[in-house]
Amino acid sequence: MKIINNYKRWGLTLCTYLVLSLWIIQIGYCQNSKHGALVDSVTIHLWKGTPPFHKNLPPEKRMRSRGDGVIRITDVSNPTMTVYHPQKINPDHTAIIICPGGGYSHLAYNLEGTDIAHWLGSKGIIPIVLKYRVPNQKKGAFADVQRAITILRSQHRNWDINPDKIGVIGFSAGGDLVAWIITHYKKRIYPTENGMNNVSIKPDFGILIYPAYLVNKEDMLENDIKIQDPPPPAFLIQTQDDPVGYRNSLFFFNALTKHHVQAEISMFSHGGHGYGLTTPKSNPLSNWPNLCVRWLKSIKMIQ
Repeated sequence: MKIINNYKRWGLTLCTYLVLSLWIIQIGYCQNSKHGALVDSVTIHLWKGTPPFHKNLPPEKRMRSRGDGVIRITDVSNPTMTVYHPQKINPDHTAIIICPGGGYSHLAYNLEGTDIAHWLGSKGIIPIVLKYRVPNQKKGAFADVQRAITILRSQHRNWDINPDKIGVIGFSAGGDLVAWIITHYKKRIYPTENGMNNVSIKPDFGILIYPAYLVNKEDMLENDIKIQDPPPPAFLIQTQDDPVGYRNSLFFFNALTKHHVQAEISMFSHGGHGYGLTTPKSNPLSNWPNLCVRWLKSIKMIQ
C-alpha cells in the first residue's frame, strides 16, 4: 500500500502503477537529500526482457574506492533511470536526463549523477539519473539514452514533465553520449515497438561538461558525430588544462556554429577534468552551474 500511496504523490493512478510495474524496481523517499531539494524517487528498468545489444557481464558492482569519495559502478547490463521529484517544481516542469562519465568503463554515479540531481532539484528541475550500460558497451549506451527519452516523453504525465522541455546533461563520456543523442535523433538504433516509440527522441537541449571522445587522432570530429539535421541548443563547459583535451568541446562547438545551431561555450583556464560540482569557490570555474542555469533561462527552458 505504501508503494501505491507514494505513486499518488506523483499524481499516478492505480492503473498507471499496474502498467509501469513491468519496469519499476524501486521507489524511495529523498528526505535526507542535500539541501532537501528532492523528496521522492522512482527507479525504472529501461527495457522489458533482454536489452538490445546485450552483453553477458558479471553482476553489477561498486568498484573499490580510490579514496576520493567517488562511487564508481561497473558491469551494468540491465540499465535503469531514476526519476527524482523536487520539493518545488519549476513552473515549466523541465526535466533533464543526467549521463555520468567514467570512460565507458564505469559510472561516476554520485559525482556526476546523484550530486547533479540534487543541484538540479534545488532549481526546481526534474532530474533523471541514467545508469547506462558499461563497460565497453557504447552502442548499448546509445540505445539506453534514446530509450530513456522515449519513456519520459511518452509517459510524461506520470512525472509532471513537460514533454517539450526534456534535455540531457553529460560529463566526460556522458558528454560524448549527449553529443551523440543531440545529433542522432531521426531514427532509433534499436527495434521499435508500437505505441510508445511514436514519440520524438530529439532532446530539447543538450549540456556537455568537459566532454570526451569527440575528436579523433587526426584532430577531427569522430565519424559518429555528424551534424546532418539541426541539433537542439547546446551549452558546453571546458578548461584549457583538461588532460582529456579541450579540443573535444572546441571542435564540437565550431561544428555546431558552422551549422547555425544555437550554442554557447564557456572556457576556463584551470580546473582539469572530472570535477563535477567540487571546484573550489576561489576558481572562476566553480560558477559554471550558475552560467548553466542562466543559459537555460535564456532559451526559455526554465523561468
